[in-house]
Amino acid sequence: AMCLLVGPDHVVEVANEFMINLWGKAAEQVMHKPMFEGLPDSTEQGFEKMLGDVYTTGFSFSANEMPVSLIRFGVPEVVYQNFVYEPYKDANGTVLGVLAISIDVTQQVLARHKIEEVVKQRTEELREANAGLAEANISLNHNNKQLEQFAYIVSHDLQEPVRKISIFTKMLEQDLQSLSEKQRKYFDRINTASERMGNLIRDVLRYSVLSKNNELFETVDLNTVANDILSDLELIIEQTGASVHFDELPKIEAIPLQMSQLFLNLISNSLKYSSEGVTPEISITSQLLPKGSATFLSSDSETDYYKMVFTDNGIGFDEEYAEKIFDIFQRLHNKNEYSGTG
Repeated sequence: AMCLLVGPDHVVEVANEFMINLWGKAAEQVMHKPMFEGLPDSTEQGFEKMLGDVYTTGFSFSANEMPVSLIRFGVPEVVYQNFVYEPYKDANGTVLGVLAISIDVTQQVLARHKIEEVVKQRTEELREANAGLAEANISLNHNNKQLEQFAYIVSHDLQEPVRKISIFTKMLEQDLQSLSEKQRKYFDRINTASERMGNLIRDVLRYSVLSKNNELFETVDLNTVANDILSDLELIIEQTGASVHFDELPKIEAIPLQMSQLFLNLISNSLKYSSEGVTPEISITSQLLPKGSATFLSSDSETDYYKMVFTDNGIGFDEEYAEKIFDIFQRLHNKNEYSGTG
């Protein structure tokens, strides 16, 4: 849109169709009239001074996304404009008027305002959601600590009465001179149940200890861990004739107790769940992953990660139980088939 405003009263000498449409007036209402007479709705918005300064000083003026309140075709509207006011001079350099060039950017500005409003609203919703999540996390951490403490206290205090049940049952069985088959069966059931309860309590205690020490990271040599566990399992390895192979394993930043428990559980499970009539063979390998290839939730692209693989020739498990077996105290077999608490 373009127009030429002549003289100190800024008479509209020339105006193209785009400018007349931008003003929202009929041509006869504005042409050859002082601008603020033909456009009284544009007064008191600073344009008098802008045009006056350009006309008197000879310096141009420009503005972007300038809001202008107009009555366009009988309807009050706010129009956003990018415009330039240039002095119109004769051959001697005398300012005769002002050349105004304007671009209507109302739709772009309104669209941006809408986007900004939506972003502001979503940001506020996200802030509220984050605040709620932070509060929920605090509550969850508090509950988890209480549960861990409860599990530790209960499992620790229950060990002694269960131990006494087992001891006194065996003493009573020894004191009785002769037992019927039915009585002996009852004693076997008591001994089996108390032994299983003891194992379960120890596992709960061990799990609570692992949960409470989740920040004690230090350098752990997995070769030392593996050798220590093989030493602990020496008897069952000799009884089964099992072979356990591993090459040089890495040193990693980890919690030592958890690494020992991990190796113990995996190796002992390989020994426990071996195929009948087959000598257990267990292999442990490690592989340094390329940087950035680790995909678990808290992985860091700048940190080195190792992939540890434990393989054996045991009975395995169906793929449908792949998630279930990693839940605490879950088992896939009858307690009479294999020992343990899951």
